[in-house]
Amino acid sequence: DEQQKKRIHSMLSLAQVVSGFAGVIRRPKDTFLSHRALRAPTYSSLASTRQLSQQLRFNSFTTAVRKQAVRRSSERSLQVHMAKAFGTTCAGVVHEVGPTVKVPGLTLIDHTFEVPLDHSGAMPGTIKVFAREVRATSKAEDASLPCLVYLQGGPGFESPRPDAAGGWLSAAVEKFRVILLDQRGTGRSTPVTAAAMLNIGPPADQAAYLQHFRADSIVKDAELIRACMLPNGDKWSTLGQSFGGFCTLTYLSFAPQGLERCLLTGGLGPVTNGCSADKVYSAVSKRVLTQNKRYYERFPLDAELIGRIVNFIEKE
Repeated sequence: DEQQKKRIHSMLSLAQVVSGFAGVIRRPKDTFLSHRALRAPTYSSLASTRQLSQQLRFNSFTTAVRKQAVRRSSERSLQVHMAKAFGTTCAGVVHEVGPTVKVPGLTLIDHTFEVPLDHSGAMPGTIKVFAREVRATSKAEDASLPCLVYLQGGPGFESPRPDAAGGWLSAAVEKFRVILLDQRGTGRSTPVTAAAMLNIGPPADQAAYLQHFRADSIVKDAELIRACMLPNGDKWSTLGQSFGGFCTLTYLSFAPQGLERCLLTGGLGPVTNGCSADKVYSAVSKRVLTQNKRYYERFPLDAELIGRIVNFIEKE
């Protein structure tokens, strides 16, 4: 009758309001109740009316939430597939930008570059080189910050995987966009593993393949990446750790025009004429003797214990 129609109309209006609070206003057909149930209601008591109202509100809310979740998931998947399928090309390499991820204090942006296996072109084929750009969350939108490339030690280790701001990285991101480079053959770059080498062929072919994973190729990768990430030809800085220090010396020899400054935490080979290994170790031994003297002055009881350890090693 007319009174029941008014009740149904008021309850549908209430459901639309609830859907609006969920972010999306839905028409009655978006609920889980069929039109037939709405056209032929059999509810006569106040309790039944309240149950219908609660069911309508619940159905409308869950429908809105589900559709929002599906839409967001679809958008995320589309962005990922678009990045994989339509990577930009710069400096002759394919540059794919992955999703942006935020961790406490840091914003992380993944980059993948398809570079030549052999930069001379003598051996065909390409490999992928991965780099993770790290920015301070407070400066995530500041693209004017210069870049600092971290060259990892090893060789054979990937760059760090930060899950929060801390250590040297916290200080670096205040002044730089830090590029954590997985050098070719490591991490998420095309890996060099025992299983992968078995597919290359006999030992001679494996040796020919591995010669393209030395410091000179790493530097040439870095220059291609610099051209992609700094299209105006700006210079960047490097931070070399251990083997990364030797890569830095190679960088200074092969492509100094791309470097603003170089920082080293190890891996500094002889850089002057006549600096032989004997001279290096002679200078180091004097430093070790001085440090040992200071240690025993502070911990005199350790002298006897360390002497016993040395004697044991000599006997063995």
